[in-house]
Amino acid sequence: MSSYASAKSFAKINLFLRVLSRRSDGYHNIYTLFSAIDLHDIIKIEEAPETVLECNDKTIPVGGDNLIIKADRLLRECVPPFPDYRITLEKNIPAGAGLGGGSSNACAYLKLVNRLNSLGLDNARLAEILGTVGSDAPFFIKLGAQIGEGRGELLKEASLEELNLLVIYPNFPISTKEIYSSEKLVLTDSSNILNMHIQLGAAEISEIMFNSLESAVLPFYPKIGELKAALLDVGAFSAILSGSGSSVFGVFRDEKSAFSALRKIKERFASYRIWKVKTPVYDGG
Repeated sequence: MSSYASAKSFAKINLFLRVLSRRSDGYHNIYTLFSAIDLHDIIKIEEAPETVLECNDKTIPVGGDNLIIKADRLLRECVPPFPDYRITLEKNIPAGAGLGGGSSNACAYLKLVNRLNSLGLDNARLAEILGTVGSDAPFFIKLGAQIGEGRGELLKEASLEELNLLVIYPNFPISTKEIYSSEKLVLTDSSNILNMHIQLGAAEISEIMFNSLESAVLPFYPKIGELKAALLDVGAFSAILSGSGSSVFGVFRDEKSAFSALRKIKERFASYRIWKVKTPVYDGG
């Protein structure tokens, strides 16, 4: 097989996110519905004398703090030697946006290396490695729509109809660690655990969209509340923060209404990054 390969690295949203309790390991127990969206980065790898990461976004770290490099180091500790790579990351998913870009990148890289070198790692082993990279990283192995429990690493498939959404990134990141450690964070109970075996469409999803982390985000980032209101104003069924933010998304009835809303939102927030996306997106192989 060729020593060159590339892959799309998809973003995610949290259609609901309940933070249930603090754990003894410093993390939190959550109950969430992840779904992949068709916003994506592109990762390319080719053999090189040493492993280096290059990125078109100069704000992204390319050293040991990058989750791709962390994943590479973890993988090399548990499999036979494989070549070094020049890794090229074409970044479209903003960092600190609540869209899982870093975790997705790490997962896409591991899957590429696993396939290119016939390492034979199954999804369970990949998930074990990725779980030490980021709590949401195992989700990106299969993509689609999945319920996440524990830290987010305990996953089961969910049934979700195709949704049309607008995602707005307000040009500033939010620290996940800062939000989860905030005294403003209000924990929610687990009494309303949902049966996700039915097919959920836009109207049903809008009724269950909720994010516990908004209790810690909205007091300090009023722009998030403004964006939620703006999405509702242009016809969204519902609008919430994705993950710990800073991206906000709204769910629309159909593609036509989403595109109509996109034009209006771009007029009002011309300097922000705004995407019309679909969900769910499934693993292409």
